[in-house]
Amino acid sequence: MYVFGGGGEEFMVIATNTDRGNGVRAAYNLQRSVASHDFGIPTQVTMSIGVASVMKGDTIETLVKATDTALYRAEEEGRIRVVY
Repeated sequence: MYVFGGGGEEFMVIATNTDRGNGVRAAYNLQRSVASHDFGIPTQVTMSIGVASVMKGDTIETLVKATDTALYRAEEEGRIRVVY
């Protein structure tokens, strides 16, 4: 797990041997699990998720940038969503 600073809690999950469709499904499953969990606080916890795939020639920096771009797009489009 790679942890970033920022306004909210941001983290990265790297799923090996996972294609785009399974990566997006995993993101939706994570989002639903977090939203339905009782954290013992009076508000619901929600997530915006950016998903990216490793492409030929990518570095960790380009992968992080692609994921971060997708995350910011999810937040700009109204939050509580998954964007590839």
